[in-house]
Order: sequence, then C-alpha cells, then structure tokens
Amino acid sequence: MFEQVLSAAMNGILLGGVLALLAFGLNLIFGVVKIIHMAYGQFVMLGLYLIYVLTMQLRLPLVFSALIAVFAMAILGSLTQLLVIGPLLGAPRLNQLLALAGLIIVLENLAMVIWGADYRGIPLYLPILNIGNFYIRGSCLFAFLGALITLGLLYLFLNKTYVGLSIRATAQDTEIAKLMGVNSRLVYFITLAAGGA
Repeated sequence: MFEQVLSAAMNGILLGGVLALLAFGLNLIFGVVKIIHMAYGQFVMLGLYLIYVLTMQLRLPLVFSALIAVFAMAILGSLTQLLVIGPLLGAPRLNQLLALAGLIIVLENLAMVIWGADYRGIPLYLPILNIGNFYIRGSCLFAFLGALITLGLLYLFLNKTYVGLSIRATAQDTEIAKLMGVNSRLVYFITLAAGGA
C-alpha cells in the first residue's frame, strides 16, 4: 500500500513539472503585460491538437511535431498581442477580460468544429520504469524532462540575454525600462510569443 502511494506521489511530482511550465508561461504574461490571459488554456489546447494532427495524421515524429507546435503557438501568441491584447492595454480591466473571454469562445468552438468532442491522444510506447518498488510511467518522465529542459532554457533566456533582461526590467517597472531605452511594445510582443509557445 505504501509503495502504491509513493508511486502515485512520484507520478504527481512528474506531472507537476509540466504544470509548472504552464504556470511559468501564464505568470510571464501577467507579470510583464499586466493582463489576465484568460484564453491561455485554449492556447495550450490548440498547441496539443496541432501536435496530435502532425503526429497522428501527417505521421511526423513527436519531437519534430512538438517543435513545430511551439513555433506555431509563438506566432499565434504574437498575433493575439497584435490584434487583441495590444489595443486593449490602456482599457479598463473588464474590457480586457471580456475580449479574452470572447477569444475563449472562438477558440473552443473552432476546436469543436475541427476535431469534435471526442477524446484524442497520441499513443506513446514508453516503458513503465520499475525502480525498486516504485513504478514510474515513461511518458510522465519524458514530459517532466522536457518541461525541466524548457524551464532551464527559459531561465537562461531571461537572465543571460539582452531581450530577457529587457523583459525582466519591463516586468519590474515599465516606465523606468522605457527610460533605459527598452521598447515596451516589442517586449510585450516577445512575451506573448514566449508565453504562447
């Protein structure tokens, strides 16, 4: 019994790594742009559906499909900044929330029309790892390691590059960052692209 609980806890920690990556993207957007990106979950959904289509229907390798989805979602995030969020930056918070709620409705119904309401998944034939009395699903470990690598790359990007430091400066104080020569609109654009990816 104890081993089963410990295995479930270990798999929960592995899933938590993936959720930490999602939370990081949402926090990055809110911290820099100061807008509650209510449609963030729908962006994740579209990215996963894109991976499904590329892998299952076009027969591309999973890793390659994931990379294509990252770039596609970065473009979609940039377009959202340009067409939806950018024009509403100075608007009251309620107007921002209503616009993003409308985007939620559009994206969910678009997915419903294209893919329907049936459950879809990508079969991963990864072994279940047996470490002592612990059982860890290979797919969970694969997702956790991918999330960990991505979080590490984002950390390096935000702390070691000029663009990353500009994003952090804008998150701390937009006006001071502007005085230091940071183009806040470009930073918002890049942030929505990185957060959407």
